[in-house]
Amino acid sequence: MTRVFLFRHGETEWNATGRLQGSTDIPLSDRGIAQVRAASVALASRLPAGALIISSPLKRARVTAEELSTVTGAPITFDDRMKERSYGVWEGMTAAEREERDPAEVARWHAGFEPRIEGYEDHISVTDRAVACIEDHAGDGDVVVFVGHGGTSRLAVRILMGLPLDGWNIGPLGNAAWAELERGADGEWRLVSYNVGV
Repeated sequence: MTRVFLFRHGETEWNATGRLQGSTDIPLSDRGIAQVRAASVALASRLPAGALIISSPLKRARVTAEELSTVTGAPITFDDRMKERSYGVWEGMTAAEREERDPAEVARWHAGFEPRIEGYEDHISVTDRAVACIEDHAGDGDVVVFVGHGGTSRLAVRILMGLPLDGWNIGPLGNAAWAELERGADGEWRLVSYNVGV
């Protein structure tokens, strides 16, 4: 049976101040580093010897993967396909700033639909690359931890579970939290746990 964990990076200063990060390469805060150290110990207890780590190369994910590797001894492979989606012109803005700039598109986004803004990477593009990454690295019987980001990981879970991409059918994945999925002999994915952390 194949097992996959989608492990989100720890907190950054932009997370703490409500700024949308997306593809902007923001490092972990001191609090975020402490979060991933504690979460890595907890997650490592669920991993067998020989587990693999595949990570987004963005700094906040890279350091998270390195903390998990320190605990488990597992090697890390970096894969651009696990990067966070681009939020285009909204990156770096707070919720209030987005609301002031694009109130109609913010309303669409809050309703679970895609905003029509410059530079935004749509659901299909994100899920195509993230799910291909998961399928490429998670062979039969493997246990793989994919270290990445909240938006990309949540969308990947939705596709693997056969859920629609529009609307709100699954909640956010917190900082330094993970989702666990299993793929059975029938090839179907099952969600074992979601938004688990210390």
